[in-house]
Amino acid sequence: KLVMVSPDARLPEVVDALTTQAMGAVLVANPANPSALGGIITDGDLRRALKKSAADKWGGLIARDLMTASPISVDSSVAAVEALTLMERNARKSITVLPVVDAGVVVGMLRMHDLVQAGLS
Repeated sequence: KLVMVSPDARLPEVVDALTTQAMGAVLVANPANPSALGGIITDGDLRRALKKSAADKWGGLIARDLMTASPISVDSSVAAVEALTLMERNARKSITVLPVVDAGVVVGMLRMHDLVQAGLS
């Protein structure tokens, strides 16, 4: 089951969702349309935010503070090999998890690890 958090979700909820999702990322819902993509929080995003914030401020962190807004995503009609190419060749930021959308609605996530393990290259 795909887990999404609200942009206002507090740090414990984000960590719980990351753990439950077990994909190295959790998606953040768009506040105007909760089934649409608003952002993504990767394990790396979380670590960087914690490193940059004083420990006594961690309790005040919310998903909006941690997320990459408007992340790169792929349409559900795109072939898996094309999604892998997009992940490998993105110049903006290393992508290991890619949200999948269909008509603006989030339908899943692809992990580079799973695509490579499936034999795509």
